[in-house]
Amino acid sequence: MNKTLTSVEEISKEDKAYLRFKYNDNTHQDYLISEERTISKDDETHYLIDEKNKEEQLNKRLKTGDFQRCIFLIAVNFFKEKFTNNVNFSLATFTQAADFSFATFTQIAKFSSATFTQTAYFSSAIFTQTADFRSATFTQTAYFSSAIFTQGANFHSATFDKILNLATAKQVKLNLKHTIVER
Repeated sequence: MNKTLTSVEEISKEDKAYLRFKYNDNTHQDYLISEERTISKDDETHYLIDEKNKEEQLNKRLKTGDFQRCIFLIAVNFFKEKFTNNVNFSLATFTQAADFSFATFTQIAKFSSATFTQTAYFSSAIFTQTADFRSATFTQTAYFSSAIFTQGANFHSATFDKILNLATAKQVKLNLKHTIVER
């Protein structure tokens, strides 16, 4: 069994705020939250997006397409969103449902090494350029039904702990090499 992130929660210890990452092997790791709402994990800065800063953070990041190393402590609703720039969700962590249904990605979409701890919805999403989901982890159901991958999708070494739904998905090239689907 691979060690998989199952949940993330904000906790308080000694009057300081921490983010606790819980794993499927009953272990956890705590990270101190800075005043800027960031944590340092694996020598990298990760950015928290929560109720306190969601409007500011989402608006800023939608303009640039840079969501790399963001930790979403809220449900994410990108339903019917049109991403016109390259979008980078690499190393992002989604702790609540993530809805990208009917979203359009007109440039490269990177979700490499992203973690989805709740249901991920990509139903009827349109990817006009490469969709990169290499080493992504989906601990709940991942819906890609009726998604369109015009230039292909790369799921190399991705992990699906529940159900991967690709029903009627259309693609030019789909790489599922070393992908793990567990149930």
